[in-house]
Amino acid sequence: MVADAEPKRILIVEDQGAIALNICDRLREIGYQVVAIVSSGEKAIAAVQEMSIDLVLMDIEMANGLDGIHAAKRIREIAELPVVFLTAHSDRHTIEKAKHTGAYGYVTKPFQAHELLSTIETALARHQLDRQTWQREQWLVTTLGSISEGVITTDLAGLVTYINPRAVKFTGYSHAFAKGRPIGQILKVVGAEQNTVNLLAGVGDRPLGNRSGIDELMAQIEPVVKTKPLYLVDRSDRQLLPIEINVTPIRTNQARINGVVFVLHDVSSHLEIEVNLRKLIDAKTADIRDANYKLVAEISEKRRVQEILFQHLERLENLYQMVFALGHASDSQQIYTAALTGMQDILGVSRASLMIAAPNGDLQFGASQGLDRQQEQTLLQLLTPHPPEFAVAGNFTPGSRGSRDSRGSRVQTQSDDTEFLLECVEPEAGNCGNSNQANQAQIWSQLNIGAIASFSLIHQNKLLGRILVYYQQPPELKEEEVQLGKTAANFIAMAIARTNAVAELSQSEAKFRSIYNQAAVGISYHDLAGNFELVNQSLCQILGYSRQELLGQSLAKFIHQEDFAIYEVYASDLQRGQLEQNTFTMESRFITKSEQVIWCNLTMSLLRSPQGTPEKVVGIVEDISARKLVEATIRERMAVVTHAPVVLWKTDQNGIITLSEGKGLAQFGYQPGELEGVSIDSLEPRFPAVIAQTKFTLRTGQPFDIALEHDDYIFKYSGEPTFDNAGKVNGMIGVAVDISDRIHAEKAQNDLEKEKQLSQTRIQFFSMASHEFRTPLATILGTTQILETASTQIPPEKLQRNVSRIRNSANQINRLLTDILTINRAETGRLEFTPQPIDLLNFCQHLVEEIQIGVGIEHHIKFDREHWQASDDTAARIKVLADEQLLLSILNNLLSNAVKYSPPGSTVTLKLSQSAIAPEAQLALSKQVERSALTNNSSTAPEATLDDSEYDYWAVFQVGDQGRGISPEDQAQLFEVFFRGKNVDRIVGSGIGLTVVKKCVDIHNGEISVQSGLGQGTAFTVRIPVKEVTPNLSSVQSNA
Repeated sequence: MVADAEPKRILIVEDQGAIALNICDRLREIGYQVVAIVSSGEKAIAAVQEMSIDLVLMDIEMANGLDGIHAAKRIREIAELPVVFLTAHSDRHTIEKAKHTGAYGYVTKPFQAHELLSTIETALARHQLDRQTWQREQWLVTTLGSISEGVITTDLAGLVTYINPRAVKFTGYSHAFAKGRPIGQILKVVGAEQNTVNLLAGVGDRPLGNRSGIDELMAQIEPVVKTKPLYLVDRSDRQLLPIEINVTPIRTNQARINGVVFVLHDVSSHLEIEVNLRKLIDAKTADIRDANYKLVAEISEKRRVQEILFQHLERLENLYQMVFALGHASDSQQIYTAALTGMQDILGVSRASLMIAAPNGDLQFGASQGLDRQQEQTLLQLLTPHPPEFAVAGNFTPGSRGSRDSRGSRVQTQSDDTEFLLECVEPEAGNCGNSNQANQAQIWSQLNIGAIASFSLIHQNKLLGRILVYYQQPPELKEEEVQLGKTAANFIAMAIARTNAVAELSQSEAKFRSIYNQAAVGISYHDLAGNFELVNQSLCQILGYSRQELLGQSLAKFIHQEDFAIYEVYASDLQRGQLEQNTFTMESRFITKSEQVIWCNLTMSLLRSPQGTPEKVVGIVEDISARKLVEATIRERMAVVTHAPVVLWKTDQNGIITLSEGKGLAQFGYQPGELEGVSIDSLEPRFPAVIAQTKFTLRTGQPFDIALEHDDYIFKYSGEPTFDNAGKVNGMIGVAVDISDRIHAEKAQNDLEKEKQLSQTRIQFFSMASHEFRTPLATILGTTQILETASTQIPPEKLQRNVSRIRNSANQINRLLTDILTINRAETGRLEFTPQPIDLLNFCQHLVEEIQIGVGIEHHIKFDREHWQASDDTAARIKVLADEQLLLSILNNLLSNAVKYSPPGSTVTLKLSQSAIAPEAQLALSKQVERSALTNNSSTAPEATLDDSEYDYWAVFQVGDQGRGISPEDQAQLFEVFFRGKNVDRIVGSGIGLTVVKKCVDIHNGEISVQSGLGQGTAFTVRIPVKEVTPNLSSVQSNA
């Protein structure tokens, strides 16, 4: 036996056990594989259906059931397997019966080993040859079934052996009916008289079997086929079809003739042309020369039609060669070359290119033949602006040249699908539309391209690219050419898809290996015994061994002996398939190369074959030593918490307490663990502030830190949110610490410090008050004395000035008292905030006018409202919510200071504008409002009178002067009470005005900033968040 990669599998069917075993031993000695020995025909049939078998060695005579001949017949029906008979009978009758089963050989008992070997080898070779012959016949039948000519073949006797579908349509006889009948009975042809006399009648009625016989057959046929015209009569003897017949002998590889092929051409159109020519000749004798020319052209056309079949066969051969080359191509460039060469040969063109679809869908050149690089770039620029023309669907007409429209030179002949498109780019003289079209027409002319045929490369409904073939002139394409081109394009698409799949597989494998090698956890593959076959670098680092040291070692070798028993149970259950999902996970200690003990999380999974058989085991080892250390630390700290005077609690996102520990629980009357599972809502009556802060943290993710008094104890409560992997709050951890002793000590210290500060403040206040009140009071007293003593002698103008001095001094004392009261109320938490709708434009205008009257002509106060969007119509203006009195304190103090510290004749400016509140600032304001609501129990809290915490925009007030400025050192202390700058010289002041401003801005949730430099003037900017109210609402609120 010739050595193969795999021995042939043979089934022995023999009811005599000794003979069967003897045959089995001989076959195995020779080198065959005996898959089974059965004793009856029924068992042989069952074995063929269940096993993979290459040959059946069967005894003809068996005692029970089916005999060998009937069993072989059934086996041939089930599977195309060669059968060699074993028989003790060599009589002719038995052999004849065996022949009808399609047996491939006979071995007569007793037999020699070489005789059995030669018979089996011959049977296997003959079976392989039969399969190849059948495949070639199927290929030829498919080819002949796709052409447009009728084809009928006969043997030497003139009996029909094959009739293709086109010939079936012509004659009306099916293949089953025609096969084996004389050609004269199937092919009924008559002459020009169209009578019923069959010119081929009698052909094939008598057998012909030698050279003289084929000559005689051809002698009968040739005069008939030369008859012009010929008409084919169908089976009904009514339908007449004008035809031409080509007759060619069929030769074997040894040049021997073994039959004849008849090729039938439908010449209906040709005869119609001839009839028209005759009518034209009869009607117009003057046009004989033109008619002769047309007749010559028709004769040439007939000759061309005769060559179509051979051209088609040649194209099929080119297609087969292209498919063969594609199948053996190992990379993309080889596929591109085979594809372009094949398409050029099939369509008969010299230039073609392959455009490949990029991931973004754009087409780009992959390869070309017959084009240089510059021509490729030129074509790419021409084709890229017009992708829709290569993606539309229409109707393709075989033989159509395409037409032009009136706008330019690019006109398409559409296809019935997106697989094929013919586009004409040949310009029509004098019809180029515009200069751009003329330039394109010139470029096409320089490229010597008049038309482009595009074949789509589609695989599994995905466009992989296009094959473009270029023609000098618009071609007259036949339907067969288009179909062959589309078929070739399908094969090319499959080859490109195969290469892409291989590339993607390589990339996936590379990604897997990258992940495998770079994974933070150890990954390994084991055989079923637990020995390492593959390990990644992380596992080597965890265990401290090199890859070479680990390969071949057992995983069990590195597991701590105290954990080995558990591992062994899990591993055993995994191998037996007794674990759910074929996986187990356990925490185990491992011994490293340096004999260090580390904790690891071990996961083992069983891998099965497609048949369900266990094959390999994959292991994942994660070093959790750090986590174990943290857990131990937590346990130690929990032990401390359990015995310390603190309370530790934890809640989930729904406010359910999941942990309550600490000795401090006893001070509230609870035991450790008693509150676990309890909702925080049930504790709200007893701990309202703590529960409110907890809910705030769970809702916003913001921590809190407050101190509250319970009975005789003071506890500091701290809360920190916990988050899940997605960054969402999933709970909170809270700690309460008894700080009673520390608070009492700090309170005593603070009381002492406050007493010192209060004493110092009293001294400063009395000093300031005595100084600040003395000047206006002296002014009032002096002016009053003047009025009392000489009131009747003072002119009215002077009298009015004296009254103004008294009013201004009184106003100064009033402002000073107001500022002192404002600071006192702010410090004691009693400063009221009463927002009302205010027309800020009107408010600022009136304030500037009042201050201007007070300062006279020494200073000019300018009001700038350019960046404040407000209507000039007072009734239609939008109003905002703010506290008018507090706002008056802010602006009055800033403007008064600007005037006070500015030189005479200078300008003080008040600018009113607005700016948008950024989302992050809006969020911060909202949280500030919410936090204030949680911690401030006063009914005068700033947010208490607002509908919600959303503001519309910032109201911006900027007060600027041209005065002496403020040094950077003094700017850091500007808002401290009684602070005055070093450069105020002898200008009087209380040092509390900016403190009042800061308090009033804070209660508005606003911001204040300063920009100043010595000798450069000062600009204070106040930003207050405001909320608009409509004019109707504001009037209602004002009336209320």
